[in-house]
Amino acid sequence: MNPTDPPATVAAGVLQPLALALGQRGIDPAALLASYGLTPGDLARPGCRIPEDHVRGIWQQALGATGDPALGLRVGQLIEPQALGVLGYVISNAATVGQALTLFDRFNRLIFDEHLFRVSTARAAGLSCLQLRRPPGTDPELSRPTTEFIISALIRIAGFLASEHPQHNRRLRRISLRHRQPADAVLASYRNFFGEADLRFSQPENVVSFDRVFLAEPVAYADPQMLVLMKRQADQQLRALATETDIVAKVTASIRRRLVGSAPSIQAVAADCNVSRATLQRRLQAARTSFRALLDQVRFELASDMLIEEHTTLEEIGFVLGYSEPAAFQHAFRRWSGRSPGAQRRLLRG
Repeated sequence: MNPTDPPATVAAGVLQPLALALGQRGIDPAALLASYGLTPGDLARPGCRIPEDHVRGIWQQALGATGDPALGLRVGQLIEPQALGVLGYVISNAATVGQALTLFDRFNRLIFDEHLFRVSTARAAGLSCLQLRRPPGTDPELSRPTTEFIISALIRIAGFLASEHPQHNRRLRRISLRHRQPADAVLASYRNFFGEADLRFSQPENVVSFDRVFLAEPVAYADPQMLVLMKRQADQQLRALATETDIVAKVTASIRRRLVGSAPSIQAVAADCNVSRATLQRRLQAARTSFRALLDQVRFELASDMLIEEHTTLEEIGFVLGYSEPAAFQHAFRRWSGRSPGAQRRLLRG
């Protein structure tokens, strides 16, 4: 990273498992978040991003509040792919673990500004490696709780995809970490969570290594058609991150992020744009549009994109766009375009 670049940001949602863990321990996360200008509601707000150094600071405060030096490892074991939003749906529908990790690398900009990790193969050793990158100059000791959380979460998600219990992952071989070897109590937690994996500390990079054949493991319950739809959603969200400049673009981007299985409310979108509902309606009116018009526009654009795919059913498209019944989607599509979805599919494919 160039020193003149803006600070790296992180999707606020990555702090949700930590807030949940604090609440379960009787610690109010709101007070801790408030010191960084956040509320618990911000963590559930799509599009809310915070500086990465704030994330590290919040983890350090949480460590002090709980007195649990293994907090990062424990919280990482709570995460599931769905906690990653559309990115979680993408990797959950990949054909193999290797494809899932490659897609994670492709779309992790939705979570972190900097690439989170890369997948490489150490052929001589028969290992597949996930390398967790950190910004240059980051103190490995200050980043330890965050690093432990991300490493623990990645291993859990990889095991989840292959239907392996994360604490009994048969393919995990080695964990190399930049920070120093922790105290015995934390080291015992490493052993508990990661079994017989070879643990190495004070290393140049943070790297998790599996048997190379692990990448060929099929992902349980993957749906190829849903993967196509979710990749389209992820691509749209990536583009939206680069174009959120005026109120119409911000509203459109918020709708695209939230439109996964249910239609977003105007209140939720207004919160994403940091304005009240009344202010949002007034500004959209000044821009000669409305929330309903933008919602219909986004739904029509997404539907048209998905109709190009030959094997995508109307039921699947309707689900992604937030319709509970195919008939409701078809009626709406006729209102938008004057055609049935089937006629539009023939026109687009022609």
